[in-house]
Amino acid sequence: MLEHVVILKDDCFKERHWNQLFDHMKENDKNAITMEKKPDLAKITLNDLLELHLLNYTKLLRSLLAKARQEALIESKINEIKKSIQEINISSSVFD
Repeated sequence: MLEHVVILKDDCFKERHWNQLFDHMKENDKNAITMEKKPDLAKITLNDLLELHLLNYTKLLRSLLAKARQEALIESKINEIKKSIQEINISSSVFD
């Protein structure tokens, strides 16, 4: 269970990844507690995770984390490019 908590607390693991996890759980685990709505991520407890049968989703969690880390890398590169573009000073001239 510790691995699962570490994955979920990773800075790269954003709300969209939680949503993907919960969507997959709703669709594929008929034995899981029915989720009327997504749990409050700020208040979720270890007991909540156990009740959601999170241990059944180790492979999915690892996959989502790998995806989240790749997305974070891409977002970082995009931000670097944006910053570089903002620092470029372009001047224009009129040619006769």
